[in-house]
Amino acid sequence: MHTSKSQRIAQIFALLAVMLGLLGPSGASAGSTSSSAESVRWGPPTLNLIGSASGTRVNLTWTTSYFNQSYAEVFRDGARLQRLTGFSTSLGMPDYNVHRYSVRSYQSGGMLGWYLERSINIGPAAATLPTPRPVYPLNGDLAPRGLTLRTDPIAGVSRYRFEVWNAANGQLVSRTDRPSTSWTVSLPANGRFRWRVAALSMNGNAVAAVGRFSDQINFTTRR
Repeated sequence: MHTSKSQRIAQIFALLAVMLGLLGPSGASAGSTSSSAESVRWGPPTLNLIGSASGTRVNLTWTTSYFNQSYAEVFRDGARLQRLTGFSTSLGMPDYNVHRYSVRSYQSGGMLGWYLERSINIGPAAATLPTPRPVYPLNGDLAPRGLTLRTDPIAGVSRYRFEVWNAANGQLVSRTDRPSTSWTVSLPANGRFRWRVAALSMNGNAVAAVGRFSDQINFTTRR
């Protein structure tokens, strides 16, 4: 049977539509439901990633507009942590700092071919940061003018905030953020002071969150 030029063009476009996934396997038009109840949408595939911190865990969920995009890889700071089939995962935090989490979503052929990728920065909430325990000086100590404040180390904490306050007038004397659990400070002689310390969550070199401060410790300096 003779096929007109317009019919041949229509057949070519129909074939291209099927190859690009714009038509369902039964030939249903885009946006309709095929015999396997898969909804196929117009437009390029999209990937939406949602992340949250809960205690010392990171929860990731993602959705994709592509009907067959269920294989995924999960990364933290560029290092692959998981390969999975699904749309969610829960991971333990390596420490109390902010990290970059990424999800690559693949089509049903597995970990081959093209993929979509989204990333998100996640760190612990301030309320979940542990509170340091001061070691020296303690309440009632008589300390030298040049003294070293010390606190117990906390696993997973890379920086601490130290503060010294004047006990007589309630004014802040000095504050510093340190990558160590000690800080040497010089204070006036025969003075009454308070000090406290908190754990920090870092996003690179920037402070992302400040944890709960320890109770204030009262001490005096020698004459």
